[in-house]
Amino acid sequence: DSDTARVGSMQTHIMMGSSGPISIASPASSAIPNWLHPMMQMPPMGSPHMHLTVTEAQPLGDGDSDNDGDDVVEPGFFTDDKGNLKFVNLISRCPCCSLLIIYVLAILCSIILVASLRGNAMDEIFTDGVAEYDFLDVRSIKQDSFVLAIDSTGAKLEKESGKADEFERQQEKQLAIIMFIYEAKNKDDKRTIFNTEAAKALKATEDSIIAHPDFAKWCRRDYANTTTETDYQCETVNLSPIKFLYASEFDDVKAAAVVAELKKPNVFNAYKKYGRCFDFPPLSGMTQKKWEMTCDVGCISGACEILTADKEAARIVAADMTAIQKKWDGKGTDPVQNMAVLAEYVAWTKELPSRSMTVDFFLDKNFNTTNTENTFSRTMLGFGGPLRGFQNAAKNKNNRQKQTNKLKKWIKKNVLDDVEKKTKRSFSNYLTVYYFMTALLFDVFLDILLRDAILSIASVFTVFVYIWVSVGSLFLALVGISEILLSLPVAWFFCRVILQIKYFGGLNLLCLFIVCAVGADDVFVFNDAYVQSQFKGPKVLRDFPTRMSWVYRKAGLAMLITS
Repeated sequence: DSDTARVGSMQTHIMMGSSGPISIASPASSAIPNWLHPMMQMPPMGSPHMHLTVTEAQPLGDGDSDNDGDDVVEPGFFTDDKGNLKFVNLISRCPCCSLLIIYVLAILCSIILVASLRGNAMDEIFTDGVAEYDFLDVRSIKQDSFVLAIDSTGAKLEKESGKADEFERQQEKQLAIIMFIYEAKNKDDKRTIFNTEAAKALKATEDSIIAHPDFAKWCRRDYANTTTETDYQCETVNLSPIKFLYASEFDDVKAAAVVAELKKPNVFNAYKKYGRCFDFPPLSGMTQKKWEMTCDVGCISGACEILTADKEAARIVAADMTAIQKKWDGKGTDPVQNMAVLAEYVAWTKELPSRSMTVDFFLDKNFNTTNTENTFSRTMLGFGGPLRGFQNAAKNKNNRQKQTNKLKKWIKKNVLDDVEKKTKRSFSNYLTVYYFMTALLFDVFLDILLRDAILSIASVFTVFVYIWVSVGSLFLALVGISEILLSLPVAWFFCRVILQIKYFGGLNLLCLFIVCAVGADDVFVFNDAYVQSQFKGPKVLRDFPTRMSWVYRKAGLAMLITS
């Protein structure tokens, strides 16, 4: 190899005429070696005739070290008598076998990992309903201790009372929920759900589940204090604005009269004072008169804070509001016609402490008596347990998980596609729909990640092409990108199989992009170190293991820091 030993100085003469081509003549060779070209320096092109002498660069000698990795290395545990790294000697002797062993081990780890994920093992990967905290965070420790104490105490009490397997009526307990979030769009300079078209879109969204012919087999049932299994209703409107947007009857004249009375400060204050006594029955053994005295304690001594006339006016308002809200059953075939009156009535209902809980869940924080445009609303639909074939819904974790998985399959097969369509922006010009479903929390999250992961194919391909162009070798590019990708299952194998860490955060899937970036950078660093090694003199270039040892020492620290 000509660049591993001293060669004599070579004089090359370059003659250029004013218009003729460059001619090169050398007494030592008929052509200049390729590696000499970068060392040629041309003078300014202003002169019509040039005579250039180029001297061939000399490799560094024994004493010409640049102190960059070619210093003497003493023998040690990791080095041999020549100062070479022992593992590099092994790789240098059998490069193809070394590469094959690496691939075999990586693929074997991947196969064992896949085998460990069979069956119900996927349920162990992601936590369900458990928040993630810092390991040493004081609040996290207290929270975990509290949850463990509840579980332990509850199990102990059930065991002592003999009620661990207590029978529950089918679907009377809550097994899972789906929550819809509604955002009204700007139409006619208004953003409110109190709009006929927005109400229709809202009902169509919920009907995608409620109207399914098999919904009764999965809904949470209200048995209305009966003992029979067949006398029940599905709970669908208790936590839905549908109950007043689609009221079976809405007396807008009476509602307007109620609002007019509540606008009177004396009547409004009287209702706030006596609302609890008007809207809720007396305590056991207490007459209505004594019950009302508890709302205005001054009446006990004969000094009532509220005038009798205002109190009676508030009583009439309470009766009218009760009559109106009895029809809030969501059974109307069309939305309420007078949405403006309904919105104002709901706004004043929100201001009354004894009635605010009937509407507050569906209203945003900016909705009030001076702003009756409600931009955001929500619905919560419940799915019931125990399902058919199970005795209870939640007292046994494995039992609950089996029921949740069964519910999940039905949702994904029958209603999820329709729900997804409702979340598209093209669904309605008046409403944007979002949803959150506990039973599908991690399934939907994984679907999103997998769809995004498909886009990562383009990123991986781009990195592959860039490596190929940068190092100038298709083989090195293929090896580099394949080892980058295989590092992911190998890392997961060590966590799950060796260290027995079953939890796998969903965001870990995004590490593909980080690994591609770091891995490609390591390929460039190592390749650049190899290229640099050819200029380090005979001490580095005396044989291949010595040269590769220098490369590993040169590139290893940089690769370790970035990795």
